[in-house]
Amino acid sequence: MFRKSKKKKASALGQVIATIEKRAVSPLGLSLISKYGTRLIPMLAPIVISGLGFFGFFPGCGKTASGPLEEVTQKIRPGGKNEVVANDPNRPNPFQLTAAQKNQTPTPKPAAPQSGAQPNSPQPANPTAGGGQDVVFAFWNCENFFDDKDDKRTGPGDKDYDPWFAKNPNMLHLKLDKMTEAILSLNSGRGPDILGLCEVESIRAAQLLQAALNAKIADPRLHYQNLVMKEMNSGRHIAPAVLTRLPVDTSRTKVIGSRQRIIECHLTAGSKELIVIVAHWTSRLQDGDRQRMDYADKIYGACNAIFINNPKADIIMCGDLNDNPNDASIIKGLRATANPNEALASTGGLRLFNLMGNWTAASGGSIFYQGWHQFDQILVSPGMLDNQGWSVDPSSVRVANYLTKPNDANRRPWRFGGEKETGPRGYSDHFPVSVRLIARP
Repeated sequence: MFRKSKKKKASALGQVIATIEKRAVSPLGLSLISKYGTRLIPMLAPIVISGLGFFGFFPGCGKTASGPLEEVTQKIRPGGKNEVVANDPNRPNPFQLTAAQKNQTPTPKPAAPQSGAQPNSPQPANPTAGGGQDVVFAFWNCENFFDDKDDKRTGPGDKDYDPWFAKNPNMLHLKLDKMTEAILSLNSGRGPDILGLCEVESIRAAQLLQAALNAKIADPRLHYQNLVMKEMNSGRHIAPAVLTRLPVDTSRTKVIGSRQRIIECHLTAGSKELIVIVAHWTSRLQDGDRQRMDYADKIYGACNAIFINNPKADIIMCGDLNDNPNDASIIKGLRATANPNEALASTGGLRLFNLMGNWTAASGGSIFYQGWHQFDQILVSPGMLDNQGWSVDPSSVRVANYLTKPNDANRRPWRFGGEKETGPRGYSDHFPVSVRLIARP
């Protein structure tokens, strides 16, 4: 159970409702609220909270807000050794690509050729050379994030969360608090500049998160201006999404495959395009080896077509793949390698460079289920290994493994959980993963 406090402030949503009730002094007003309030308030509240919260009128949403509910908050200290640090606050605008500036991240050493690599394989260029703008990229499975509308979903999993969040606004508010706390702990408290998500029920749910994040970000230049998502019903009614501060070419957004949860979107910094692919593969609980290989085939086909047309194309692919970096769906399906030289030497077809390719169970992971797994992965095309357009800094890959429940001996991800669970709630059953990118004019 939640720990009770002696005096608890009303939530922002509660204050909105209370204010409206006080204004409704007439019988007609009370009648209208009784008839329409349950439908209108959930629709209007996020908009009102976002607008007023930005100016500090509501606790928990102001410019100096601490964020989540006090009685269940684990204090997160961003900026530690596990953090990706980018977007220097001294820079006037994080996405105004101007003259090259000195990078603070050490230059990574080129990986030594692995067994089987060609001896004359080209070496990866120094990704920090030539200047450019730091951009933090992250991916997170945010665990069963549903909106405030009961869509009468009856499928396995969906039926447990669709009505629960819709009929319990305090629980939805807590979910948003925990999600925003986790997201804004990345990138030294600013949140990632590009955020891929999965297990999002609807566009409305993503919009609620977008509004909640922006309400807690004091600098409007750091607001998440763009949301990319297409709702899908592939087994469960959950889908990937992208929140970003960068411009998006929405005309090129598409779903890859017919019944797969894969979205492709195109972002720009200056005149340089970054192709982002976010996916959520079939769960292992469904014994979906064949389905996961099908996901891999579809994604590889799309990436390889782009590569054949333009070998220097900058592609970043991420997702909850429900397989580890050393599983067949990754090695054979995605043609992924842990050696950047092998990716750069791609001939006759694309080789993707897996930033988590050297993972072992002994090193931990992003999810704990009967042991550690690195299901959450980030892969890039050879074009991301040069010093033109977009580049990746492989040395900056991080797993946000501080989002744990206090006193958990295994230091597992602190999940939010479902309706029947009791006690303090955490963030998700997955840790976010992140990496630093460099965007050049």
